[in-house]
Amino acid sequence: MRKIITYLFLCLVSCFSFAQDYFSSSTPAGATPPGEMHVPQDPEDSFYGEIYGNYSWGSNSITNSLVNEMFIGSGFISNDLKQDVQDQLQSEDNTLGFESEIGFLMKYRFPSKQSKLLFGLRNVDLARVDFTEHTANLLLNGNQPYAGQTLQLAPFHFTNLTYQTIDIGLQRNLKNEKTSWFAFASLVKGVQYQNANMSEGTLFTAADGSEVTLTTDLSYEQVQVEEVTNKLAMFEGFGASISGGVSHRAGKHKFDLMLRDLGWVSYWNISSLEVNNNYEFDGIEVDDILNIQDEFSLLQTDDEESSLESVLEVESKETTKDYILPAKLYVGYEYQLNTKVALKAQVSHYFSIYKNPRVVLQGHFALGKTTEISPLFMYTGFGNFNSGLQVQQQVFNNYFIRLQAYLFESLIAPKTTQGSSMAVQLYCKF
Repeated sequence: MRKIITYLFLCLVSCFSFAQDYFSSSTPAGATPPGEMHVPQDPEDSFYGEIYGNYSWGSNSITNSLVNEMFIGSGFISNDLKQDVQDQLQSEDNTLGFESEIGFLMKYRFPSKQSKLLFGLRNVDLARVDFTEHTANLLLNGNQPYAGQTLQLAPFHFTNLTYQTIDIGLQRNLKNEKTSWFAFASLVKGVQYQNANMSEGTLFTAADGSEVTLTTDLSYEQVQVEEVTNKLAMFEGFGASISGGVSHRAGKHKFDLMLRDLGWVSYWNISSLEVNNNYEFDGIEVDDILNIQDEFSLLQTDDEESSLESVLEVESKETTKDYILPAKLYVGYEYQLNTKVALKAQVSHYFSIYKNPRVVLQGHFALGKTTEISPLFMYTGFGNFNSGLQVQQQVFNNYFIRLQAYLFESLIAPKTTQGSSMAVQLYCKF
């Protein structure tokens, strides 16, 4: 009978399991600096092309030590690792956000030299989960240590979204050559979508373990696919978005303003269910839900008796879903001290993904003609700070590589810190 509890909180565990796919795969890990949509403004380039990838995750409670063990180590969650997380938990307002993007961008200058054609392809993965302290404790320890207690499981929210875009647009440099703007429209292909909301939820385990009482008001919806094999082949929805920005330089000062993915995607073949009831079960014991995350499917299984609909005596509905894409806002400022040194400040916000706006401070130093190095300091948007380093190297006459990592805290103090980011970018210009 422990399937009941497993079903209701599998959506939280799936946040970790889907992220593990990206950490452990051969997919490139990131290019455009976290918090920055990189659109270089150089009117003299007749062609510019780049491929990039990045990932970034942050939390106000889930520690780097836990994430490192799950995605880099053996996967064994020791009692010490659990205690590290429990020391950081807040009573209700616990959050984890994840973003990953892989893409290609090309710019071609028209003969007028004032305008450029923009063309790009992107794959975007986003996730956000909000949970209570009791929910995390249940997932880490099971219900046995909390016999005789009532656990508060709500509020709880989880969103997991994957979409791909084809982007086409225009970059225009004004005649004064100090101001430029760009805009592009995107066709959006929906790939994956999951969403769970629990407005009320409690779990009581009798002191002698004889029964468990669950009270919940839960809604859940997801795209129904038989098997996730190739994201390029998956086509589960369609939509559109627009993006744009402006850049202005005044002497040693430069200002940037950008907004990306203001739009929507309509998913079809959505299965949804509503659970609003009290349940009493005999003899339920959940020892460690993290070790049984792959045993069950939330909505449909080959075994009809073990499906969520049968266990909770509810029926899922087939419907469509119009989902507003999480837009990303970016504001940047740069001060050029001289030809070798520049200082940058960036503020960005990924709506529905970041908890708060993200702030990045960056020093930019040129070492000779082919190497640039930038120390980084970031307020993550989840109430904590990360530091890192960016290195850019010219490898051939017109070819460059840029690497960026916010890993210092993860390596130095993983038990008390949360979040990391990595990015890689390969580009050329002629």
